[in-house]
Amino acid sequence: MLALIDGDVVAYKCAAATERTFYSVDGVEFRYKREANEWCLDNGLTTVNEKGKTIPDPDAITSFRVREDDSHLYHNLKMMMERILTDTGSDDSRTFLTGEGNYRYELAVTQPYKGNRKGKPPPTNLQDARSYLLSKYDAEIVDGAEADDALGFVQSSSTDTC
Repeated sequence: MLALIDGDVVAYKCAAATERTFYSVDGVEFRYKREANEWCLDNGLTTVNEKGKTIPDPDAITSFRVREDDSHLYHNLKMMMERILTDTGSDDSRTFLTGEGNYRYELAVTQPYKGNRKGKPPPTNLQDARSYLLSKYDAEIVDGAEADDALGFVQSSSTDTC
């Protein structure tokens, strides 16, 4: 059995799992934004929104990301890839990663394709995750479409895939 793997999902999940976002207000650090918001309210760093409600001043809160040692990323990637093979009962795999260009951007006319992700940066080590999949699992770059499109193309022409 041949497992077809969307490497974009694997890379993103593993990269995101090895990175944490922290928040800071006036030099005080918080693990969660909720805590930073509460601190702002307790310390008078507020503003009034359009409904007249007092809210934490969003300009008072800064965020920063901290990533774990890359060995955690590589371990997560290896474990996830092995788990996919085990769970599917596969003895081989093909992994796909989205490359350059994507026809969906041209088709999206009412709203920008993936427009909901604007202003949300990807994990800082996403490229490292992609590089690992390319070197260790011979991932294939799909240009002009996305990795999940390649899964469909291959699966439609094969009967021994999952």
